[in-house]
Amino acid sequence: DNIRHPTLMHTYNSLLIQVRFHELRVHFLQSYNFPHDFRVSEYLVRCQLQVLIRLVTVSNIAWLLLTAFMNILYYVLGIVGYKTEDAEVVGVSLIYIFFSGMLFFVVVAVIVYRRMNVIFREIMERPELWDTTHAQDDEERKEELIREQKNLFWAGSPKLVIAAIQFMQFGYAVALSVVIVFWDQIDDGDVAMIWYWVIVGFCYALYVAVAGHVIPRYTLCSSLGQLVDQKQLHQTLAKLQLEEAKVQQQMETPAGLEHTTQTKDMDQHMQGSGHAT
Repeated sequence: DNIRHPTLMHTYNSLLIQVRFHELRVHFLQSYNFPHDFRVSEYLVRCQLQVLIRLVTVSNIAWLLLTAFMNILYYVLGIVGYKTEDAEVVGVSLIYIFFSGMLFFVVVAVIVYRRMNVIFREIMERPELWDTTHAQDDEERKEELIREQKNLFWAGSPKLVIAAIQFMQFGYAVALSVVIVFWDQIDDGDVAMIWYWVIVGFCYALYVAVAGHVIPRYTLCSSLGQLVDQKQLHQTLAKLQLEEAKVQQQMETPAGLEHTTQTKDMDQHMQGSGHAT
């Protein structure tokens, strides 16, 4: 069917995802006994914001690994240059390393994209992973479901998806900085300068497209079901309750003022009648 009717199947899958998400939303509200006007989308936006914050924060380990890699590369190429006494060999080696790194990042992007689609489809099609009502009463069942949902990710750790995206982001930043810093040396090489810009631009555009697709699905898969972020959930609920209290206060205040005004008018009228008498 995907081959004979690709457009129809794409529309069907898109609608199926919407239906599944609505079902997941209803089950989520029922499990936590939340009001129907609770905005699950706002909770997911809060969770996604935390994901983006983790993406832009480069850990100390990442810096150390990058420094170690650059030092090892510099040391190895120094030995190659010393043994061969030919700078061209070093230059060609760097060219191969650069373009091989770009190709490696493309492969990582495709792997992350496909893996996240599989995880998303698996969670959408397995309602038992959404079961939080019965799991709250059975700790063993709860731990089992948490383990099952985490096992959908590599090595049972959702953080590895973020690590892969951050790794690509960091790698593209290093590649772009190399092209800018060593502009003159690269421009004198065997490969035309335009190809460096084309390759970096294409790979980074692919990374942005993959990240834009993966991050929302990762947020949903790692923030619903058994992996609910309790802190963000309580903050979202508190905001909803605060807004409802403000609306209730605004509705009550005019009525209260009107009632007070009517009472004062009646008192004045009664006093006026008494004086007239």
